[in-house]
Amino acid sequence: MQNQRLKAILDQHGLPHSFVYLAPAFPIVQVMWADGVNQLTEQTMICKHIRSHCSRLSEMAAGLEVIGDSELARFEQEFIYRKPSKEVLQSLTDAALEGISDSSSDSDSCGHNLYDHKQLMKACMEIAAACTVRDDRAQMSGFPPDRIYEEEQRLIEELMALVR
Repeated sequence: MQNQRLKAILDQHGLPHSFVYLAPAFPIVQVMWADGVNQLTEQTMICKHIRSHCSRLSEMAAGLEVIGDSELARFEQEFIYRKPSKEVLQSLTDAALEGISDSSSDSDSCGHNLYDHKQLMKACMEIAAACTVRDDRAQMSGFPPDRIYEEEQRLIEELMALVR
């Protein structure tokens, strides 16, 4: 997937063009950071999704390595283990979603390809549900708290509208 706007933003922030192939990971990362923290469960899950995506990309490229280990480690450092700028992450996500929404919703019915809209939505929802809201006030009132943070829910709803 060639996305000139995404490449320009990557250039602007000194990030490699190979991150274009990780474009579907940006919305997932944004959901992870929506509550302001990245918890170990979320980190583990998102790394699993991204590594599966990279493996599937390599399979689709007849076994060629699309994203190297060093590039993957850099992506994880820049976006998963260290909190990125909200503005940078938003611009990367917006640019990534432009390309993703143009792709077929069933571009890969087998395997774990995050360009597949269903796989991308599933990954976002898993991240949102991994570490739920803890609202002591709601528990004291006898009403169950919302499971998903409002910001995570808003981001998932936006993604759903784009990939329909």
